[in-house]
Amino acid sequence: MKKSANTPQDGFTEEPRTGQKSQEPKRYGHYVPRFLLRNFAHHSEAAILRNKKFEEQKQKREIKGKMGKKRKWSKPDMLYVLQLEPEIKKTEAELGRVFGQDDMYRDLQRSTNQHHVEEQLGKLECAVAPIIRKIYEAQENGLPTVQLLRTERDELRRFLFVMRYRGSNQHKRFYNRDIETYNAPDRHRMVQYMRKKGFKEPIEVWLDNIKTMAEVKIDNDGEWFSEILDRMYPGDAEWAFVNLQLMYLSFCTPSEHDEEFLLTENAFDIYEGPVSFQLNPITGEKITTACTEYHNFAVISPKIMMVLRSTLLPNAEEDALPGMREQRRLQREMHRMLHSEYDMTGSFLETLPVTKARNSYTKIVGGMPVLIDGEDGTPRADHRFDFRFFPLNSTNVQRINAVILNESYNSSSIAFVSPVAARKALEYYLTDPCKVAGAYPLKIVSDPYDPTLLQLQKLEQAARLLGSDVRLMYNVHTDDSGRKFLLEQEILEQLRRRAAERDAASRGDVQSPGSTYTGNQFTPPPRWQYQYLLPEIPKVVEQVRKKRERENESLKTKECEKKNAGMDESENRKTESKMDQSEKRESGKTKAQTKVQDEKALARAPTSKIQEVTRETPKKPTNVLNPSDQRKTPGSPNPQGGEPDYADVLFRLRYLILLIIALGVVYYCFFKLLWRSYIWIRSRVPEKNDHHRNPLTEKAAEEPKTSREEKIDCGDGSKGSTDTSSQNLDHVETFILISLSGLATFISVIILCLYCVRYMADRFEEVDYFIWEMGKQFWDP
Repeated sequence: MKKSANTPQDGFTEEPRTGQKSQEPKRYGHYVPRFLLRNFAHHSEAAILRNKKFEEQKQKREIKGKMGKKRKWSKPDMLYVLQLEPEIKKTEAELGRVFGQDDMYRDLQRSTNQHHVEEQLGKLECAVAPIIRKIYEAQENGLPTVQLLRTERDELRRFLFVMRYRGSNQHKRFYNRDIETYNAPDRHRMVQYMRKKGFKEPIEVWLDNIKTMAEVKIDNDGEWFSEILDRMYPGDAEWAFVNLQLMYLSFCTPSEHDEEFLLTENAFDIYEGPVSFQLNPITGEKITTACTEYHNFAVISPKIMMVLRSTLLPNAEEDALPGMREQRRLQREMHRMLHSEYDMTGSFLETLPVTKARNSYTKIVGGMPVLIDGEDGTPRADHRFDFRFFPLNSTNVQRINAVILNESYNSSSIAFVSPVAARKALEYYLTDPCKVAGAYPLKIVSDPYDPTLLQLQKLEQAARLLGSDVRLMYNVHTDDSGRKFLLEQEILEQLRRRAAERDAASRGDVQSPGSTYTGNQFTPPPRWQYQYLLPEIPKVVEQVRKKRERENESLKTKECEKKNAGMDESENRKTESKMDQSEKRESGKTKAQTKVQDEKALARAPTSKIQEVTRETPKKPTNVLNPSDQRKTPGSPNPQGGEPDYADVLFRLRYLILLIIALGVVYYCFFKLLWRSYIWIRSRVPEKNDHHRNPLTEKAAEEPKTSREEKIDCGDGSKGSTDTSSQNLDHVETFILISLSGLATFISVIILCLYCVRYMADRFEEVDYFIWEMGKQFWDP
């Protein structure tokens, strides 16, 4: 189970690792600034009493208190929260103790001023708070637009990236004791950067990057990007450039009065877009291979959502410019080609009705923006931007909430203002398929251990706390790796249990039926989780057994047809190809029927209705085995006809004869080679005494090559010459001839043994089955 970010188990509140304790007190660092949380907050009973007393004193002109300080109106200090960890409940929480954790931005490598990063963030928040207040009041007053200067817009954009970078997801990415535990895909690049900058821990890189982005001012000349490239980790600096320059800002608001946007702990670190990854079924780790961000979200209040939309998506005004549409399409195609599923790389919110803000240096002529008189395209600080509040219908509002809830597995709390609006958002997310043509669906569950499934079940219980009775629906990923892994582990677990029971019985320790095996085991998920992804294990085993029986019957049918028809080899091959095609068609029909049965069985699950299950076709068995897993013997009775299969016996005898002939050819070749080598050596060895010279050897060496080959040849044509030569050989030559024959025989036998051992070790345990299988491969490859 995922641990809460506020619990000490995460290790975020440990003592400083500098070797000495710091005297500075702890500070509670927020993922979401307090001035934004107040837009979701309400007054507590104590605050209401204080405000009531303040009003009474104001009427009596008693504004000052006992200490001479002017009393202030109490601000909202409580939040309605759906708490998901450690238990699921609806509660009220203090604004100062939610959406954060202790010492989140504390620099433990320093002995003094360890909260310097948080102080820098406070300065940035103070600069941005008036801009956000301006946007909030414009929407509250019902204005259709809000006007911002270029400097205000750039400051807001920088703040949004810092908000995303300072969030809980990035904190978990960097908070490691050393570089060895840093497991992000950019680990190699991070190690090089840390060595270059002299950092010891990844958390130092994160804090330094936050401080840099909080200090850098975005100028009109673009020098800010060169500065962050020098001061920040290059990968994150490039990310900041994409976020600030390749996405445009817009404001959205619900058109229905009973709808609102939800707030989670990671609400500023959520994006919408396709993600391709590889799943490790053993560890459950998802390795991201490609990612495209189409939308980023940042909530200001329950009624205002800031949306950053990618320039890869269509824009009617800009696409009217010559060449702009083709350039945009080319850039998007390049991003889509990086993903594993090209047809699923669209945007879930592609039809979101937002556009770029109107500005003071262009005007629309013929449906396209053009510069006004006196403008040359150079950015200036006095440029103004008119941002519209785009009213969204119910579908678009709930889709944005669905994206937020889909990423809430990293969040332990969800804040809301209206219980009715929160229940409506949860009901839409839990029951809607959340599918759009050409885009990845939401609520994808790949296996029973997927954190998404656990989070969906938590949200289902949270919806019931708000008075809803909806049932959970989600999408099952079509990848079968998790299914096969769980099935294998379930079977292994049963084998381990049986082995443990046998060992216990042999020791005399008889276990009761209810006892459990406590060894080194794989703990399968609860039985109720199998109904989402897997049919029952016996059902799967039964289907596999029936399919193997059908395959064996088809093999027997083909063999009988071959024997009865008496076809030659070419006709047999043609018939086999036709039968293979018919078998494929039959297996396709069987596969379709099995898939329909599985879908019907899975559809009966109480909390899962949207499932897409695929099944791999078992491979054709390589060994010739009968249904009872016993090997066939030559001449064994046919189970269908009751007569011995004499065709198999004849085939094996024919193959043995060919094998003996091949062995004889090998022996002859080796003997001939050894004899020629001996003659060649004897002809070149100098002899000291003439009486030791062999006239037969000299004569053989002086003769032409062709004549010598004829004498050595063992064929019918050279039999007479060989017999004549054999009579003239002395005892030494006879001994040498016998030795060479034995050596050739020994080499031939060794080759045959090695050949047999190779196949016997790889496939079979008995020689007759080895010969049978090797004959099949040789005769019919």
